[in-house]
Amino acid sequence: MQVDSAYNAAMAGQLEQAISINMDALALVPMDSMGWKCEFYSCLLYCYHRLGDYTEALRYGELCLQYDEQHGMPEDLSASLGNLAGVYSSAGKHGVAEDYLRRAILIEQQLLAQDQEHSPKSLATRQAMLGEVLLAKSKSLPDVEQVAMLSEALKLTDEALQIERQSGRRAQEGMRLAQLANIYAELGQ
Repeated sequence: MQVDSAYNAAMAGQLEQAISINMDALALVPMDSMGWKCEFYSCLLYCYHRLGDYTEALRYGELCLQYDEQHGMPEDLSASLGNLAGVYSSAGKHGVAEDYLRRAILIEQQLLAQDQEHSPKSLATRQAMLGEVLLAKSKSLPDVEQVAMLSEALKLTDEALQIERQSGRRAQEGMRLAQLANIYAELGQ
């Protein structure tokens, strides 16, 4: 119940209230219930990320990642990697974000290969995120390396666009088209 209240407050932009709800709830969670704590930690990551406090966001995200690497389901590990990649990217640490997203993409590809019922939406999201990271990272590279990185960003983002189209996710399809336009603009096309 408190997890839902915290997420509802966070989604409504009431980040300080969501943090307060999370902190109060965490005080009640037994020390050995790390899986349950991660529910609150992910909300705290979201709140602190939105507030621009990357240090706190990363702290909570790393706790979730450690748990998911040892005890979590592959979907949870992929989500933790994606969440942390978003924070690292916002903090300008594109290399770390890239590494985390590549790991998450591999997990999503394995899940799709093993389970016909697994949704490709998470794969599309991770690929599009990696395309954005590569675009940002490419701006500091020499021309030849930049073109290679942007070509990979185009490929990943186009694959994400195809998944969004097949899934009927029109808003995400529009976002992927905008991402492609940004990459083409960087290429001078």
